[in-house]
Amino acid sequence: MVLLLFVSQAHAQKVKQEYEKSIKEEEVPAEILDLIRPMLEESRRIRYYEEYDGEKTGYEIEMLWRDRQLSVEFYADGRLMDIEELIDFEAMEEEAREEIAEYFEEDFEKHKIQRLQRQYTPEESDDEDEELIEDFMEEDREDLTIRYEIVARVKSDKMYGPYEFLFDDEGELLNVQKIERRSLDNVLY
Repeated sequence: MVLLLFVSQAHAQKVKQEYEKSIKEEEVPAEILDLIRPMLEESRRIRYYEEYDGEKTGYEIEMLWRDRQLSVEFYADGRLMDIEELIDFEAMEEEAREEIAEYFEEDFEKHKIQRLQRQYTPEESDDEDEELIEDFMEEDREDLTIRYEIVARVKSDKMYGPYEFLFDDEGELLNVQKIERRSLDNVLY
């Protein structure tokens, strides 16, 4: 009986185990650098990472672009995964902000938002990644899906600790993942 309960709880909750390591620009595939070159030319504080989530490898480029903190993620084959922009809770669209605030207030005894990103992902279309990056740079969001990714510490009778929540542009919950920290992430000096 106890084993059955443990197995059902394990399947009910996804765990995010993402590892990233800092790499040099020359270690990023050339097709990715060519694709994102227009953004890089207008950016500063550029950092490059290789990510591994237990199944697949990808690349992430963090930058300060037009005074906006961005993270642009790519699949290992060079395709654009998403563009994430670090924002404040008040910068969200009002409808989404109200829905998300209500979700956290109703579902948790306590919660603290640690990071909020507006996520731009390609629509299911034939648009090329180069066009999507250009659209983003020109503030043309028509071919991009907007979502909100929130990392929060929460406390309820079912959940405790850090979680990643993904909401659509209207504030509807799409996905929840428990964040598992590696001991290397929490080294004390």
